[in-house]
Amino acid sequence: MQHYNYFQYEKPNLNFEKPDRALTLGNTFPLEYEGYKNYVPTTPNNLTEKEALMWDIQKYAFVCNDLGLYLDLHPTDMKALKYYNENLEKLTKVKEEFERRYYPLTKTSKEIMRRPWPWINDFEGLK
Repeated sequence: MQHYNYFQYEKPNLNFEKPDRALTLGNTFPLEYEGYKNYVPTTPNNLTEKEALMWDIQKYAFVCNDLGLYLDLHPTDMKALKYYNENLEKLTKVKEEFERRYYPLTKTSKEIMRRPWPWINDFEGLK
């Protein structure tokens, strides 16, 4: 049985899908995508501002997750690391924008401390 050291495995020259297309296909790597029968992937259109921000969060989070898995096996791939960092920066900005406009997405959000919690007013009369 032959064993390979995946950290020294020479990778082909990889290209990456743009985040919109990656989320639609379910794959950041175009050479890895195999379509299913007659299915034609499409991106949503006619989105409200809130929906468009959520779509942006989903696409950047998807690419970061997919590249994170790839980088676990190929930690020296600087092209992938650079693309990961670019998308992580975009994800952070879009999340902050969404939370500033609408509501916190996680319990560790900075916006939770800036706004009163929605149930606080319910307990004002109990004092």
